[in-house]
Amino acid sequence: MLPLPFPLRHRAARLSLSLLCLSLPLAVAAAPVASTPAAPTLDQAIAAQRTALAAESPAATPMGQALVESIRLSELRLCGPLHEDRVDCIVRLESGLGGAYQTYRFQLRDGAWTLLPLADLAPPAPPQAQAQALLRADLLVRAPRLDKAEQRARYERAATSLIVSALEDCELDRDEGLVACDVAMRLPEGDDQARLRFAAQADGSWRLDPQR
Repeated sequence: MLPLPFPLRHRAARLSLSLLCLSLPLAVAAAPVASTPAAPTLDQAIAAQRTALAAESPAATPMGQALVESIRLSELRLCGPLHEDRVDCIVRLESGLGGAYQTYRFQLRDGAWTLLPLADLAPPAPPQAQAQALLRADLLVRAPRLDKAEQRARYERAATSLIVSALEDCELDRDEGLVACDVAMRLPEGDDQARLRFAAQADGSWRLDPQR
């Protein structure tokens, strides 16, 4: 079987920041708009998060209340496809304790974005076709670096025939905002699976991490 240039399958440790996993109530984010956008803008996401925090029950202590009020949404990294009226987005939250990435689910109601009270959501992940294209391109880049002609031929063959059949168990690295998934692949020599990390780009595309 072709030895893939990907790390052995492993389960990445889940990094958690309990402060950022608040159970948030529904909250109107912005004034209604005429069209149906596929995702909230950064300003709309910030408004939704602020409104949700304002609706939270007061913290037990003044210090706790101040800490809750210090939480702010500083980045809307990427949103997945809109399913009916809901979309999951990777966001970065900042507070007095530092920053972390988290997955938020927004809902569009009467043209206004709201924040749903959900925690531990699976993050958006690359579509299978895009992940497949990334892996094939990676093999093509790596093939010329190999010393043995037989190995180069195997990599080149895999680069034209590798099929990504599934991306499962995706988890968000809360420190770096990367998404790690179990990627099932079909290769000329047989099926294989690897735990791979993907980085979301500003234009909505993805890249493998580390970039090779």
